[in-house]
Amino acid sequence: MKTQKNTPVIKFVKLARDYAASSPHSWTRLNQDVRSACIIAASGFPWQNGDLDEMMKITGTHICLGEQGAECLYTAAVENNNISACREIERYMGRRPIIADNLCDKKRGRLCIGTEFNWKNQHVRVTSFNGDHHAVCCSYEDKFACPAKIKRRFTISAEDVQKERKAEKAFSSEAKKKKGKL
Repeated sequence: MKTQKNTPVIKFVKLARDYAASSPHSWTRLNQDVRSACIIAASGFPWQNGDLDEMMKITGTHICLGEQGAECLYTAAVENNNISACREIERYMGRRPIIADNLCDKKRGRLCIGTEFNWKNQHVRVTSFNGDHHAVCCSYEDKFACPAKIKRRFTISAEDVQKERKAEKAFSSEAKKKKGKL
């Protein structure tokens, strides 16, 4: 019989589940506590290969994460710059990281739901990831309007970002050459 992993991430999530389950009258409390523990673990715990597989084996974890599933963990890991968690969640989801430039809060970083950055002269926000693991991003007419009207929609892959980066680099070096000739 295969032994279960006993990493800090797994210990923490199990502890939260066991504590919340001590009150058998509230499934809502159990689900919220396990979800919160998973997000806390993604935000700051060091992750190891296989942690997410093991976490999903813990009774009810997939239910507690809700519709977003591991995507909410990925967002927490990216926002808190927890690289070990990012890599483990990317492995679990079979997704290559999409590392873009010109993010609103830093020069370069992984894309997750909610990330805002500039793409093809548009200010965009990542709204989801499609089945092909491409980021679905939208620019808006007036981002403060509610509901915001979509101006343009982009589906961006890691390869698209690399191509755009090469094109910008070529344009920049060409502009420097022209400036030097003047």
